[in-house]
Amino acid sequence: MWFYFFLTDHCCNNVDKIQSHGSDSVSIICPYELEYQNNLKFICRGNQPSTCLQQAVITSDSKQNGRFTLTEDKESRRFTVTISKLTQEDSGWYLCGVRRNTGLDVFSAVELEVEASPQETSTVTETSTVTTNVTVITNVTSHSTYGTTKHIEDVTLLVYILPAVLLLLILLFVLVVLFKKKKKSTNVEEMESV
Repeated sequence: MWFYFFLTDHCCNNVDKIQSHGSDSVSIICPYELEYQNNLKFICRGNQPSTCLQQAVITSDSKQNGRFTLTEDKESRRFTVTISKLTQEDSGWYLCGVRRNTGLDVFSAVELEVEASPQETSTVTETSTVTTNVTVITNVTSHSTYGTTKHIEDVTLLVYILPAVLLLLILLFVLVVLFKKKKKSTNVEEMESV
């Protein structure tokens, strides 16, 4: 089971890709469901949900961390992380996370590419997960916040819960077989003693 967990510790099937230039700023919008309005929000670098909160570059508890700023709009149910003075080292995956009181946290993913040439742009592009003040180069599909979160929860169900249930069923089957074997051998011993 743990081996399976380590093989599947990644997120997400839908990834919004954005491209920017060094020294610009980028804002990543992370939507969440109404039920998580008062929960901790965070963003981390990388693609591993199991360590995201521990490696968060910023959380809703600490609104400013160096070049990272987190603001929240509870009315529209989204938080925004702005990264200022971008460098090429900022390129890579980022996971937006919402801490759940029970169960696994909810995540959405963004892949950021920062180019070396400093070109100023003023185009604003928004999807359900990402808003930037730079031009978005890739095809980004628009999808509802609920659909994204629901899809991630469905994947979570398949990746974590389903294998656990299957493991329990296998264990139950083995116990039933062993019990029947023991009962059968007990019956045979009783018959031999008669």
